[in-house]
Amino acid sequence: MLLSTIFDQSIYFHFITIGLLAGCGLGLLSITKLIIVTIWFDQKLALALGIAECGSGFGMAIFAFITNYLIQMYTWKGAMIILAGLLSTCLIFSALYVEPNCPLPTSKHDMNSKSLFCQVIKETTDFSLLWKRKSFLLFVLNQFFLSLVFFTPIIIITDRIKRSGFGLSSSSIYFCFGIANGFGRILFGYISTNFDIDNLWLLIIVTIALGATIWLTNLAHTFATIQLFYALFGIFFGANICLTQVVLVDMLGTNKMANALGIISFFDGFAALIGPPIINLAVNYYDDDDNNDKNNDIYSTSILITSIVSIGSVLFLIPISWLHHKQNSNEQNEIISKHKKRYRH
Repeated sequence: MLLSTIFDQSIYFHFITIGLLAGCGLGLLSITKLIIVTIWFDQKLALALGIAECGSGFGMAIFAFITNYLIQMYTWKGAMIILAGLLSTCLIFSALYVEPNCPLPTSKHDMNSKSLFCQVIKETTDFSLLWKRKSFLLFVLNQFFLSLVFFTPIIIITDRIKRSGFGLSSSSIYFCFGIANGFGRILFGYISTNFDIDNLWLLIIVTIALGATIWLTNLAHTFATIQLFYALFGIFFGANICLTQVVLVDMLGTNKMANALGIISFFDGFAALIGPPIINLAVNYYDDDDNNDKNNDIYSTSILITSIVSIGSVLFLIPISWLHHKQNSNEQNEIISKHKKRYRH
């Protein structure tokens, strides 16, 4: 983020500094944070994930106003420098995860650490889980198609408000979305923890509700209704992210979480990269500068496509429960068969 303020003469440098470097850093932070929470908590995992993740939503709500203020006071460069400084506080919080009684390094210990590091990298980048478990493959496909459109309603907020002619800042929309996002993560984490509910089917319901609330934003004709519908969208957006991690643990257990999150993050990132340009190409035909009808512009079409794809992604989730139980039964039968052979010998 600091480098982006130095190499500011070309958009291509921003692709590297903000897009590649900052993107990789934030991705690594996100994955390791989720893995740590998954390891530490068992019975109340969903609630723990909801609380741990709610900061993303609340942070978006707060920084929607702070960032605008910083840009006005210090220009975008000054704002980026300050934000980079604030982001560096993650070093302090990350250090709290480190065990205090770490053994002093020796040559043998160094070799073990290198072997452990290589083993972690190998497990995280092992894509064999995709064809070993068909249920996980379907889950990855669901996440891929969802990520194609997941961030579209957020990306277009500012331009959508400008085109609507309300003459107001989009910061309040981000605030409503962010607060609702954080609340949704805690709420559905609590529901998953305290009620006897199948987390997969809860995720299916939440994803359908997510697509439906995205479509509702097309019905907003006033600034207040836009705030309301984006708040509803934020609740189910946060719930979807929270429940995704819980369903993964239910499917694969904690031992495979690093591997599973690495694979899903790879496909999610790729989908988020190509999704907005694909949607732009899909709706470009309908873009008409002379069209002043707010309900028939490119943003309304984008929202409609996003809603349909979000709801359609559920089709990949429905067979997962059956496939998961089938695979578990096959594995149990194989174990029983092996024990029988040993007993005979």
